[in-house]
Amino acid sequence: MSKVSTTYSNFRQKLMDYLKSIKNNHEPLVVTSSEGDFVVIARDDFEALDTTNYLLKSPGNVLHLAEAKKLYNEGKGEIIKDEEDLQKYVEDL
Repeated sequence: MSKVSTTYSNFRQKLMDYLKSIKNNHEPLVVTSSEGDFVVIARDDFEALDTTNYLLKSPGNVLHLAEAKKLYNEGKGEIIKDEEDLQKYVEDL
């Protein structure tokens, strides 16, 4: 992923344009300043990263995800497209 960056001054001048772009394109923005560099990210993207980070903290989850990936790569996995598919999958367990 290429990193888009801008200066703090430019970020302030074009704040709404940058925020719309961040939200619509799901790409973080690096804002540079004399106080240091900062990253601006859409809340949905932050929550997805936070959830992924939480799930990967558990060795059991990591093993489960690795096994699921292996099964999927072998053509044995199932694709769950929505909540209804998930509910059917859980009921069949």
